[in-house]
Amino acid sequence: MLPDMPPPAHAAPEIVVDAAIPAGNLAFVAIDGDTVRLRKDLRDTEGHWIYWAFRVCGAEGRTLAFEFLDPLGADAPDRGAVGTRGAAVSTDFGATWRWTDDVRDDPRDPATGDHASFSRFTWRFGPEDGEVWFSQTIPYGEREWGDFLSRHEADRGRVFETGTLCRSRKGRNVECARFGRLDGEAPLKILLTSRHHCGETSATFVLEGFLEAVFDDDDTGRRLRETAEIRAVPFVDKDGVVEGDQGKNRRPHDHNRDYGETTIYPETRAIRDMAAAWTAGGAPPVVLDFHSPWLRGSWLEPDNSNEYAYLVGKPEMEDRQRRFCEILERVQRGGVGFRAGDYYAFGRGWNTGRNYAAGASIIQWAIREWPESPLVASFEIPFANVRGTTLRPDVLRAFGRDVAAAVIAMMAEKR
Repeated sequence: MLPDMPPPAHAAPEIVVDAAIPAGNLAFVAIDGDTVRLRKDLRDTEGHWIYWAFRVCGAEGRTLAFEFLDPLGADAPDRGAVGTRGAAVSTDFGATWRWTDDVRDDPRDPATGDHASFSRFTWRFGPEDGEVWFSQTIPYGEREWGDFLSRHEADRGRVFETGTLCRSRKGRNVECARFGRLDGEAPLKILLTSRHHCGETSATFVLEGFLEAVFDDDDTGRRLRETAEIRAVPFVDKDGVVEGDQGKNRRPHDHNRDYGETTIYPETRAIRDMAAAWTAGGAPPVVLDFHSPWLRGSWLEPDNSNEYAYLVGKPEMEDRQRRFCEILERVQRGGVGFRAGDYYAFGRGWNTGRNYAAGASIIQWAIREWPESPLVASFEIPFANVRGTTLRPDVLRAFGRDVAAAVIAMMAEKR
């Protein structure tokens, strides 16, 4: 028997593609030469959805094409996998992220300049790229939330404090933090939530930006600290955020259809109980819930409504919501370019009663609970592109600051 020998120096290393990263999501891998074929993991999702995240090891010096197949089992391309700026990529174990199209010249749509393929992207691995992470979206999880809080540690107990809303179904702590005026005497109460659908990461960057406004040395920051108590639940579907689920259309219903007469998720029950106790005997709160839409384009209309930030209209709140949109357009300073006309009225496209047949959303519950609230609204914030502006964390945070400024300006009108 010949002794074991090392492989020849010219042999290509074995490529490993797996979901062994935070919030990893990958169900199938086949490697054929320089093409990696993939399927996302839908788990308990009803139908098709868009989230995936994985790592590649051992591909140094190679250029690989990543091609997604229909996750429902057909060998056809997955038309809901790769967004308008390609994939999000990290070469430093998730510390920083960028869009592959910022550095890789994949084919672009000649009409829009967007990433042309809905199912495919490529990446050239440098000689030092022993492990590279890819994701459908720029991630936001416990690590990013901790980084945000650590930047303001000097203000803990004075401008913010952290706590636990409840335990998730799998025993995880669900974060709930307070910001602004903490003495219990704030005349304005604001409830912020995100990740009712756990894969919608751009929403939490916007929520963080709203909270960043509390620390700013400007009129908005001072008025938030003096007059507002903000309670923020960044990860409503905490288990899904950690485990890399889709979240949207989870069977039997997802977290944002759990605000009817009965609830099945501890997080939604705890939000309702916390908010009721917090606001008892006082003025109704402002309630803002942040989401991300479909990957790109539009489901039902030719206006690319999934590629601009919009407020989802509700008829019981329409006058107040439309006025808020006008104020937001006027006071914004960030790069999203929000327009007052970016109001997705009830009855338009997907925003109909049929969409809520599985159960009530947090916005429906809040309007029912506090019909006299100054504002109850849900925002949809795209993943990668707003009318040609590439969405990166700083742009999303700036939009959150703009939303905070608009809330303060709207409340000033009411005095």
